Amino acid sequence: MVRKVALGTNSHFDMTSGLRLQIGGEVFPGVELRGSITDENSPIPLEGATQNIQEIDKMYLELRSKSVFGVLGDFIYDEKKTVFGKVQKNVQGGQVKFNGFIQDFSGEISVTLAMSKGKSLSNEFNGTDGSQGPYYLAPKNKRIGGIIIGSEKIFVNNQLKIRGEASDYVIDYQLGEIYFKPKTVISSQSKIYIECQYYEQSYQKTFLGVGGKAAFRDSLVGVDLSYSVEIDNEHASRDFVLSDNTKELLSKVEKAFIDTSSFVGNNKGQYVAKINANGIKYFEYVGIGKGNSNPSFYFVGSNTGNYRRIAVGLYEYVGEMKGDYRLGREILAPQEAHIAALKISANPLSYFRISLEGGLSLLNKNKFMVNNGLVRRLG
Repeated sequence: MVRKVALGTNSHFDMTSGLRLQIGGEVFPGVELRGSITDENSPIPLEGATQNIQEIDKMYLELRSKSVFGVLGDFIYDEKKTVFGKVQKNVQGGQVKFNGFIQDFSGEISVTLAMSKGKSLSNEFNGTDGSQGPYYLAPKNKRIGGIIIGSEKIFVNNQLKIRGEASDYVIDYQLGEIYFKPKTVISSQSKIYIECQYYEQSYQKTFLGVGGKAAFRDSLVGVDLSYSVEIDNEHASRDFVLSDNTKELLSKVEKAFIDTSSFVGNNKGQYVAKINANGIKYFEYVGIGKGNSNPSFYFVGSNTGNYRRIAVGLYEYVGEMKGDYRLGREILAPQEAHIAALKISANPLSYFRISLEGGLSLLNKNKFMVNNGLVRRLG
């Protein structure tokens, strides 16, 4: 059992507790059970306040015997029997493997069904004179769907920095941007190194993996095969809902910008809609739990938008072509990727081995498009 006490801004007091449990032992003759369960509440300073979020439970249970292996929970899917079918992913779900022997034959088959989790990302760059941010956590031209909350490690000149309004930096997890506070002065001589976990897109991903291998007479002849598919679930996005109009738009293009300023209820949002003297509707920040909308904003470039950012998560309307952000967010079309590989090998002599391998990958870059966006690769 773990307990922590944290003091936040505005005299905010938090006490968190957690559970860390490891188990292991023989549950039946020849059957071993192992597992680990971690359930923690972590105080995350966000937008100038201490906010409690519930970390995703980290849990796995393994069951092992001579012929069966099973795992349930958080684990790494690692398929590397073939060159073309190599896949390694952090997933949450289940996997089962069976192996056996029949006379001169041996074999193994595995099935995995899970949800893909975040990927690891590292990036290193120099700061800019006179700029405390924003700095994009991902490398240039790399598109991400958001940073996993609390996963980042930020180093400046090899010194680990602390998140928080009163500390070294603040971060926008949705946009993947970081601002350094005056306590950490950034210049062109500042070497910034970032490690974090990120979502590739804003959709939940379903993953299916099937693998198998067979051998004859101690690998005199062997066959290895693997197949995996990863599918974006357009019905289970992380933080938005696709309307029918947006789906129709995405059936023609691979990305679209959608309005995220819908009404969420009185005293449940951070912004309220207003009309200025020119009859233009805009949104004004009024505080957490004091508004009725939670709009999103996306960066469009210097003096090409109509909002400016004055703090992480806080935007102000400044007029057309006077800001750097616009109302809404970029949405990518859901994708679907398949990878299949087959390897045949023979070892007729102890000093001689021959193998033949082939692979096929299919990428549907837009599930809403009909007969379009499909990329095939044969190896």
